[in-house]
Amino acid sequence: MLDKLPADVRKELSDPEFGTRKHHSRATYALGCHGPLCRKAERDRGRSRNEQRALNNGRAYVPNNDIRLEENQLLEEIIEWYEDLCEVAS
Repeated sequence: MLDKLPADVRKELSDPEFGTRKHHSRATYALGCHGPLCRKAERDRGRSRNEQRALNNGRAYVPNNDIRLEENQLLEEIIEWYEDLCEVAS
C-alpha cells in the first residue's frame, strides 16, 4: 500500500523523527510534523472550533469552499487506512 501513497504522505509516514507518533494528530503537528496528514488534522481542528464559535454566538457557519476537494477526499481515505493500520498494530 505504501508505494501507492502520494510521495509527501509516504515521506510523512516514514519520517524517523515521528516514527512512534500517530499522524493525523494535532499533537504530532505541534511537535513539528507538518506533513499532509498532520496539516489536515490542524486544519480540521481550526474549522471545527470556528464552527462551534459561530454556533455559540448564534451565527451560521460558512466553511471556506476554496479547498481542493479531491486532495481532501484522498487524505480522508488515507487517514482511514492509516487508523485501521494503527489499530491492528496495537
